[in-house]
Amino acid sequence: IPDEASDPEGYKEFTADVLDYMITYQVVLQKSGDLGISVSDEDVQTELDSILNDTFGGDQTQFDAALEAQNITLEQLRVNFKESMLMQAAYEAVTKDVTTVPDDEVSTYYEANKADYFVDDTRVTRHILIAPGSDDETTATTDSASTTTTAAPTEADWAAALTEAQKVRQELVNGGDWTQLAADYSDDTGTKDSGGDLGAVAKGEMVQEFEDSVFSLAKDEISQPIKTTYGYHVIQVTDINEAKQYTLDEVKEDITSILISEKKDQTWTAWMEQAKADIQIIYKEGMEPVTTTTVAPT
Repeated sequence: IPDEASDPEGYKEFTADVLDYMITYQVVLQKSGDLGISVSDEDVQTELDSILNDTFGGDQTQFDAALEAQNITLEQLRVNFKESMLMQAAYEAVTKDVTTVPDDEVSTYYEANKADYFVDDTRVTRHILIAPGSDDETTATTDSASTTTTAAPTEADWAAALTEAQKVRQELVNGGDWTQLAADYSDDTGTKDSGGDLGAVAKGEMVQEFEDSVFSLAKDEISQPIKTTYGYHVIQVTDINEAKQYTLDEVKEDITSILISEKKDQTWTAWMEQAKADIQIIYKEGMEPVTTTTVAPT
C-alpha cells in the first residue's frame, strides 16, 4: 500500500482501485439473481480443499503456516474466495456468448502486429570452456554474467588454457563424449553437468566472439578454440533454426484467442457500466472516479 504522506498520488490511486473493486463486487452481488449465478459455502470449501491438497500435499500445518505468513485468517480467505468466485461467475455469464471473431478482424490484427510473429534464427549450441588460471573460478558466457577470479591470468595461463582447449577439441573430433568431456574439463559451472548445453542461442545474447563463431559454424561442426574474456571455448552447433515469418494460418488460433479475450473484456465493461447506471451509484464528494476503471475478474 503506498504511503499517503510520501506518495499521496500513489495512495490516491490505490484507494480509487479499492473503491472500484468494492463497487464492482456490490454490483455483481445485486445482479447475481438476474445472471443466475451463486457461490455456495460448499463451492468455496471445494476450492480450499484443492489448494490444501495440490499446493500443500494435504498438510494442514503447512497451510496454516502459509496463512499466518500472509497475515490472513482462514475465515478471511473464505470471504476472499467467495467474492472472487462470484466475480468470475459473473464475468463468464456476461461474456458467454463471445465465442468467435470475424476473419477480417483476425487479418487486420495480423497485419498490424506482423512483427510479433517473426522469429530470428537461432542455433542450438553446446560448448566446453577452458578458463585461464584457477580451476575454481566461476565463469559464464553471457554478456551480463560476472566472473570471480583470485588473480588476473598471466600469458602463461592463457597459453595453458589454449593447449588444453585444443586437446579437448581433438578428443571431441575423434568421437569423444560431450557429456563426459564437459564434466571433466569445462569451467562453465552452469553447463558442465549438462554436456555444455546452452540451448537455442540468438544473436545479441552472447559475447561477440562467441556469437560470431556460433553463427558461422555449420551444423555439427566443432569450432577451433575461440578466445573470449572468459577463456577458450570449444563450440558445436547441433541444430539450426532458420528465421521465420509465421503465416496468418499458422497464428490464426492464437490471434483469435487474443481478440476473443479483448471482446470479452469490452462486453464486461459495457455490461458493468449499464449495471452501475441501473443501480444509480452515487459517489461521496471528492471520491468520484476521474476515469471509469471497471475491475474485470482474472
